[in-house]
Amino acid sequence: MDGDHPSARLGGRVRDELRQRSAVPDRLSSVVTDSVPSTAPGEMLLCFARADPDERGAAERGADGAMEAAVAVEFAALHQYLHAIPVASAPLADPARDSPYADDEVAAIIDGDWLQAAAFARVAGSTSSAGAARRCHAALSGGSTRCYELWERSNEAADPAPIAPLIGAAGRIGAIVAGLDRSAGATVADVARSIGAAVPIRTPAGTGAGTATTPPSRSSLVEDLSGVVGDPERVVDELERLASGDSALEVVDS
Repeated sequence: MDGDHPSARLGGRVRDELRQRSAVPDRLSSVVTDSVPSTAPGEMLLCFARADPDERGAAERGADGAMEAAVAVEFAALHQYLHAIPVASAPLADPARDSPYADDEVAAIIDGDWLQAAAFARVAGSTSSAGAARRCHAALSGGSTRCYELWERSNEAADPAPIAPLIGAAGRIGAIVAGLDRSAGATVADVARSIGAAVPIRTPAGTGAGTATTPPSRSSLVEDLSGVVGDPERVVDELERLASGDSALEVVDS
């Protein structure tokens, strides 16, 4: 994968942060790759954080804050992955199979819980506005809780907690970072969630299909985002750019 590709940059940042911040960097790094569990949530957040450029400029909105929030949702997604390892009923696939977590349920739970706590701390610190921080925190909490609810209703424990709700939360957080209002943020979350439902996710037992049979079409995405972001065509172009290379995101023509 090209080092300038968003997936590569975000994946590298996540790995760097784990090495620097975690008490067990070697254990965590054994399961972190460019596709485990997925860079889709963080990529989605970064896309919508740039969705509505205006006279304030990207620097004032906080490019660093957007990346901080993107790392936070990636931590939350990895937390879902770790907690799925010890309860998988199907044979584990790489990288979970050869990781320390394959035979250590306690480590999977403890490290997963650390990741989730770190995710909430990072997302709350991604903006200087107390109100925006509370909204980011609420979005991450809601998306993570919904993932667990969907997973608990699944009849196949080898499947991951579906992360479409987390991708939706990432879209909402990106909208908050961009300074969009609550109504626009809700629409962005719906769009992100609809894309997230079609994203194949690497699970401890292999690659799982999304819950949707097909991703949304370009024309429907443009229509949904019209009047919500300043240039919906540009935003959809960004989503398609994210779909290039090895990114998990996919947008189809219509």
